[in-house]
Formats: sequence, C-alpha cells, structure tokens
Amino acid sequence: MVSVQTNKNRPQRPQRVEQLAKEEGEMSDNEELCEQFKEVKWMEWCEEVMFDEIKTLKRLNKLQTTSADLPKEKVLSKIRNYLQLIGRRIDQIVYEYEAELYKQDRMTMRLWKYVSTFSNLSGERLRQIYSKLKQEQEEDAGVGPSHGGPMVLHIRFC
Repeated sequence: MVSVQTNKNRPQRPQRVEQLAKEEGEMSDNEELCEQFKEVKWMEWCEEVMFDEIKTLKRLNKLQTTSADLPKEKVLSKIRNYLQLIGRRIDQIVYEYEAELYKQDRMTMRLWKYVSTFSNLSGERLRQIYSKLKQEQEEDAGVGPSHGGPMVLHIRFC
C-alpha cells in the first residue's frame, strides 16, 4: 500500500494576509462614512435654520428655468434681491450661532453650499456675489471704501 500524505496531516503554513493599504491622505471606509454622515447632518441643520428663507430659495431655483422668458435686467434685479435676502439671513445665523471666527467662516461656507442646491452656481460663487452686493450697498450707504462705479453681475445661465 502506498502512503499518501493528505493536507490534513501537513502542518499549516501561516498564510500571509495583506491588509489593503490606503494611500497617504486617503480616508478609511469608516472615516469616509463618518464624513458623509457629518455632511448630511450639516445639510439638515442648514435646511432647518434657513427654513424662513425657503420661499426665496425656491424662487431663486425657479428663476433659473424661467429666466429665458424675462428681460435680463429683471432677472439680474431678482437675483440681487434674492441673494441679499438670503445673505442677510446667513449673516444673522452665523452671528447668532458662532462666536469663533474660524468657525464662522466654515459655517458661512456650509450655508452657502446649502443655498447652492437651489442654484446652478457654486456656494463659493454665490457667496462672492453676495459679498460684492453687500460691499456695494455699504458704499452706497457711506460705509467702507469706495471703489466707484456700480457692480456688474456676470452670471451665466445653463
């Protein structure tokens, strides 16, 4: 009879298990899920604190589809008006909720990002437009430096 050694009798070699290495700066799956969760929570919070401006936000959104039917000046006037209303509310929220300067900037960024969900422009671009409108308004009221001339909005509609 021939003796055949089976795998059962052979000592097991430790198998080398390689953990998937993450690239430098890459997040683990848990970190990624945590970030997504935080983002969802921030958006929910933004929706809650911006509730009073929902009509204005919806009008801003609707304006993007109806703007072709309106004269350009009327569209720009409405956009200015909506962004001033929304921007003032964001300023008020940030003032009420956050005392630390670096957190104010982050909160402002997140609120404008929320507003951008009602627009084809990014949150950063909306924030820039509002900042220019605010500066123009302050100059008209005699506050802040004067750069002369009215602000011109260059907004591209899809």
